[in-house]
Amino acid sequence: MNFSEVVKQIEQFIFELLMWVIFYPYTLVRVLFRPTKMLRYVGEEITADPDTAFGNAIRPPLFLFLCIAIGSVIAPIGAEQAKVLAQNEVGRLLNASWINLLAFRTLGFSAFALAGALIIDLITPGTVTRNSLKLPFYQQCYVCGPFALGFSPTLVRLDTGTEVLLLLLLAFEIWLLVVQTLFFRRMAGTGRIKSALLASAVLLIGNVSLAAIPVIANAVMP
Repeated sequence: MNFSEVVKQIEQFIFELLMWVIFYPYTLVRVLFRPTKMLRYVGEEITADPDTAFGNAIRPPLFLFLCIAIGSVIAPIGAEQAKVLAQNEVGRLLNASWINLLAFRTLGFSAFALAGALIIDLITPGTVTRNSLKLPFYQQCYVCGPFALGFSPTLVRLDTGTEVLLLLLLAFEIWLLVVQTLFFRRMAGTGRIKSALLASAVLLIGNVSLAAIPVIANAVMP
């Protein structure tokens, strides 16, 4: 690699970084206040030229990852949680590195998105394939991003014992439940009650996954 190629890569990196700074908050606001419009947006952009798709937004998987990463920066691990985590191997691994913590949270919150995509694919006609999962998973990445951004820092701060934080956690869960219900109504054409039940299933699977991943990892680690 010659010097000019290095310079071009640096220029591209700086440009992409600045685009994240501009389009991340813009995407976040749109997902928060116009979630159904963003669901349509994914459907329009996912079939476009990969070089031009999502030109005025952060691509969905990257958006979800950035939400998780920012949440991990805002609140890595609380003091009381650190004491609890230090009692087992997985906990010590999470305490040892922010990258390890980020990987765990990415896996945990991605479970919400994957559960929503898989459920919608199972209840609609056709076989579940990588291609059939792509659209609903991308939509779920937008849906779950704001939830991950707010939920993980609030959960970490719960060791302060304030009622406000409990109400915030409930608010994040309700927001996700409502948006997931809209997602199933739009994508599967199900009624309100069935859509709400399917949305509840996504939240149940996601929350169980968040709690179960460290337990399973600790059980299988030597």
